[in-house]
Amino acid sequence: MRLKELRENVGLSQTKLAEHLGMVRSTICQYEKGNRQPDNETLLKFADYFNVSVDYLLGRESDEERIKAIGGFQIPQDKYAVPLVGQVVCGKPIESPEYLEGYVYVDYKNADEYFALKVNGDSMVGAGITPKSILIVHKQNYAEDGDIIVASVDGESTTKRFKRNGDIIFLMPENSNYAPILVTEKNNFYIFGKVVEIRTIL
Repeated sequence: MRLKELRENVGLSQTKLAEHLGMVRSTICQYEKGNRQPDNETLLKFADYFNVSVDYLLGRESDEERIKAIGGFQIPQDKYAVPLVGQVVCGKPIESPEYLEGYVYVDYKNADEYFALKVNGDSMVGAGITPKSILIVHKQNYAEDGDIIVASVDGESTTKRFKRNGDIIFLMPENSNYAPILVTEKNNFYIFGKVVEIRTIL
């Protein structure tokens, strides 16, 4: 099994990986040594976390076979790594934890100008952002009308389409079940970046 290889490739200790997956370090250690075999549910959890197939995790696929289409793009895993941090809920904004969960690979040479975020929610499905999507975000504190952005409103993070009408700013959902968010000068509003790529995890 390639668990140790995948973990070390993203610079995670056994302890950190266990924390992220709600497990204990000793269990990770036993899996990596081959003294214990994970069940199917645990295998799926590892595969989802590292964005690989179960076959790859178990050593049944080559590196070339690991290259797969994500969100319409063919992204080889040996490109440029950007950190995958926290989570954005596409619905009512909630606080987003800012901790490293791993890395994703991009085709941008200036990878330090980008970060990736997991999405949970359906308020942006009309823009192709489905639950469990991963967003590649360019770090910037400004936006143009129509951009999809990752922002904080009064300390709570969200991703929405940026719309400006004079001095009035709306954060627009792409799902009729959700209402726009009105941003005024009374709100503590900050833009973390612009979404430049959407990847759908199948």
